[in-house]
Amino acid sequence: FALEKKGELPVEGATGNTPEMQDVYRVNLEFLGLVIGYHLVLGGTVLSARDHVLIGRDILNRHDIRFVGPDLQFFID
Repeated sequence: FALEKKGELPVEGATGNTPEMQDVYRVNLEFLGLVIGYHLVLGGTVLSARDHVLIGRDILNRHDIRFVGPDLQFFID
């Protein structure tokens, strides 16, 4: 399937010191059974070249999250 591009945004930091234009897409996300509809994601070559994504604070801040580092576990409520 193909995602519909909604625009472009400059991204700085994760891609280096110089801002780099990244494509923006609107997607429905499902994360551990939690459905987040119509969320904006950045992509371009980054999105198509990987089988994983980074989950940002905009999503994580919606939940109570507990990390148990020594046991390599995390819990989301």
